[in-house]
This record gives sequence, structure tokens and C-alpha cells, in this order.
Amino acid sequence: MRYTFDNNYFNDTYQGIPIGGYNVLIDRLLEGVEVRTGTDFFDTVEHEWKKMAEKLVFTGKIDDFYHHRYGELQYRSLRFEHEVLPVPNYQGIAIMNFTAADSPC
Repeated sequence: MRYTFDNNYFNDTYQGIPIGGYNVLIDRLLEGVEVRTGTDFFDTVEHEWKKMAEKLVFTGKIDDFYHHRYGELQYRSLRFEHEVLPVPNYQGIAIMNFTAADSPC
């Protein structure tokens, strides 16, 4: 629970956005790294990907990566609800996350 109108993520003394923004940070982190977008990992046999690179970073659904052998993982059942209320400030912060399964919806 947060009892403040301070909308920072945490209360550390030093926090901020990287100089130039996150795009510049990611661009620099990926310098010299081959990046493929719009590519379905499962369109190619998995061992073929492993032949192409020493290391791979899979950014898809972890359930798919493990071929659903652990069933449907709970975190994948996100539900986003957007509601605009005719009041100036309903909850005092831009986003409210209810993360427990037993939270009232």
C-alpha cells in the first residue's frame, strides 16, 4: 500500500531516467548484437536457433517456450480494465495495480 501522492517507483535517494531515455540505453546495450524482430521462434526448429548463436534471448511467452509442460501459468491471466470517471482525481496516482488473486475487482 502506498500512502503518498509521490508517484516515483520507490523511495531511493537517487533514481531517474537514463540520459537520452530508455531507447538510447537499449540501443547501446545491443550495439554489435544481431537483433531479429517480427520473427516467430517456433517457426524454426529450436536447435536451428541454437546453431546460429552462442546465446539467445527469448522474449516470448515463457509458457510457449516450455511447450506448456507446466500448464497455464497464472501470471499470463492478466486482465486490464480501463475506466474514466468524471472526477478530478479518483485514486491519487495514475495507475493502480491489484496484484493478489483475492483483491476486489
